[in-house]
Amino acid sequence: MLKRMKDITNEEAIQFLKDNHARKEQVAYDSADRWIGCYVKQPWYNLTFKKLVGVIGISNTKNVARIKGLYVLKDYRHKHIGISLVRLLLQQPEFWQKKRSTLFATKSSKGLFEQVGYRVKSTNK
Repeated sequence: MLKRMKDITNEEAIQFLKDNHARKEQVAYDSADRWIGCYVKQPWYNLTFKKLVGVIGISNTKNVARIKGLYVLKDYRHKHIGISLVRLLLQQPEFWQKKRSTLFATKSSKGLFEQVGYRVKSTNK
């Protein structure tokens, strides 16, 4: 599957999360300092990347970078989109220049974050 990652606005990301009822999967609709969206070609014969299928955000404080709002449409999960978004975010200077990073993972995203080196510090019921 051909995909393209690019920066998107807070408004685009939050609207995408709302439109796809991400809150039902415990993904918050908070704003972030930066959002990255993943687009795919749809349908196959179209030459432009128009369909937004996933997002990830980052919020920065003085010493901490927080990953926010990772969400991939159900039909596009298990196609390496989520891990691609996370890896791209981890490469960004505003992320790796911080002393530490945090996130709140859902049950379905926990394994993905463990793949890139995060570990569970605490679990909510």
